[in-house]
Amino acid sequence: QRAMGHLSAQGRFAHVYLNGLYWGIYNVAERTDAQFAAEHLGGSDEEYDAIKDSEALDGDRQAWDAMLAIANAPAGLAGAAEYQAIQEYIDPENLIDYMLLHIYSGGLDWPDHNWAAVRRRQPGETFHFLVWDQDIGLDDPSALTNQ
Repeated sequence: QRAMGHLSAQGRFAHVYLNGLYWGIYNVAERTDAQFAAEHLGGSDEEYDAIKDSEALDGDRQAWDAMLAIANAPAGLAGAAEYQAIQEYIDPENLIDYMLLHIYSGGLDWPDHNWAAVRRRQPGETFHFLVWDQDIGLDDPSALTNQ
């Protein structure tokens, strides 16, 4: 996701030893919460909504629910007015690249689980859709054709 030019959590693999016992290799990664958003996008963490797996980790779901109401309306996004309205909440390029990444990799833990979105509660700010914990990708070649 970072290589596509978008915000993405960073991680580092580390060998973990506790009290002399080897526990394996772990990926120590940033959490995609309000603090992460504030550190990368500016402002304070109190200004952000952080949604993970449809639950608000930080902030609230007001903007998220308003966005879903537009997308789930009977007319959907069929008209120019609806498409314009949803762009108050999403950056189409970010969402398209996010979807392409998951569909191409055949992410088996997605779309119902392991995803995140953050948005600063200010006019003109949109949700940033973030890949999270997609370690089950490119595992099943048939998944690429079953999406």
